[in-house]
Amino acid sequence: IYYAKKRKIANKFSLHIHLSLFTFLVCEYCLTFFVDECSVHGPPLFIRDTAAELGLANRATCTLPSGFRIGLSSIPRAGFGVWNERETLTPGIHFGPYEGTRTEEEAAANSGYSWLITREQNCYSYIDGKNETNSNWMRYVNCARNEEEQNLVAFQYHGEIYYRTCKEIKPHSELLVWYGEEYGKELGIKWGSKWKSLNGIILDDLLLTLMIYNVSIFSDLIRFRNCALDMLVHQQNKN
Repeated sequence: IYYAKKRKIANKFSLHIHLSLFTFLVCEYCLTFFVDECSVHGPPLFIRDTAAELGLANRATCTLPSGFRIGLSSIPRAGFGVWNERETLTPGIHFGPYEGTRTEEEAAANSGYSWLITREQNCYSYIDGKNETNSNWMRYVNCARNEEEQNLVAFQYHGEIYYRTCKEIKPHSELLVWYGEEYGKELGIKWGSKWKSLNGIILDDLLLTLMIYNVSIFSDLIRFRNCALDMLVHQQNKN
């Protein structure tokens, strides 16, 4: 009974935090969430796309910001990738949003360029960047094969997908993003089931999202969530 009650409260708690989380950004230095700016390191830096009209045959390429290059990827058989040809990029620089066509689940699952966006509980939308005439340069960013070569992390923010630098990116280095364990071998992402197991720990949508959001703070967030759930259960028992 206690576990069932705890899980019921967990679902409500997870939904509330899950959705509100997408209105925050993360400081890569403090590893803390903020709304407008980090209290220590100031406002976030966004590198915006180059403006390009929808419908152009090479529209995705035209949106590439100054100082970057689209060329053959360093990953075998990955096709094109995006390279940094400007000064060293520091952690915490943001790119986005990811652009494309809003599509259905089946079409998204068969595309190598789709992201899932959480709208509300059990309600999702999909953004597919396969069509170059209405997508942007972010479609060319390839998936990192391991943690060592990853230099971007993807996350949802205000209903859109953004990339954030998570380490220094030297000149002439390829930008490589991490999509999450289940889809790290594909150039796309689609959430799995609501409950999964990792080293014996039960994970719901909230924790799966937090894992993707920033791996380095995952263990602290598990402790935070479990503590908060215990407090909520204790309070409900008192009432």
